[in-house]
Order: sequence, then C-alpha cells, then structure tokens
Amino acid sequence: MNKAKILIVDDEKEVLEHFSHHLNRLLDCQIDMAATGEEALKKIKADNFDLIFLDIKMPGLSGLDVLRRLKTDNILPDVIVMTGYDSRQVAKEVLEVGAIGYLIKPILAETLYEKAKEILTKKNKYQPKIRDGAGAG
Repeated sequence: MNKAKILIVDDEKEVLEHFSHHLNRLLDCQIDMAATGEEALKKIKADNFDLIFLDIKMPGLSGLDVLRRLKTDNILPDVIVMTGYDSRQVAKEVLEVGAIGYLIKPILAETLYEKAKEILTKKNKYQPKIRDGAGAG
C-alpha cells in the first residue's frame, strides 16, 4: 500500500509545524505543507494528495479561492477547510465549492488526527505508527 499523502495549508507557521508534527507522530504518511494559497495550488497540481487541510483565511489567495480554482480545473481532492468562522453561510459555501468538511478553529491536533484517520480509513490508506489509544493524546 502506498503511503497516504496529506497537505496542510495555513499561513501561520506554528500551526503548520504543530499539525505536521502531530500527524507525523501518529500516522505513517507523507506530509507536505504550504503557507499560501498560491503555494498550495502549485503543490496540489503537481501531486495527488489523499487529504488536504486548508485554512480559509490567508493573505493573497484564500482557501475559498483555492477551492474555486481546483473546481474550475476539475481537480477534486478531499479537502477539509479550517476556519475561524462558525457560520452556516461559510459552511454552506465551502461545501458547495467542493470541500468535504470543515473544522472550526481553534482546532486540537487530536481532532485533526481523528479526521485524517476517518478519511484515510475510507480510502484504505490509514496506517498508524502506533496502536490506537497508545499515546494518541
């Protein structure tokens, strides 16, 4: 089985490093990071990611802009949007544009892991580094 590929997109370096470290510790997968919407688009077009965690509010291209461009280019990866806006309008918009779900910030690293586990399991690509429950906190 090929290792799952996950892309984390956020303009906050600390968020990228924290989530990447946590997922790397728990999952046997390949993790890439992007700090801008532009960088994310380049990486998504160059590689096939099994899952993308995409911040909605970034300078330059927003997460919503990235989703719209992917939809226009008929590139439809599994995207979970990370947003600080807890509103039905934002949720409706990101889901209509192609996201498969969204998480409201602040997001615990464990929540990100659980979402990755859920999606990768459906794709038969979930490979834990440690047994569930053994240090997953």
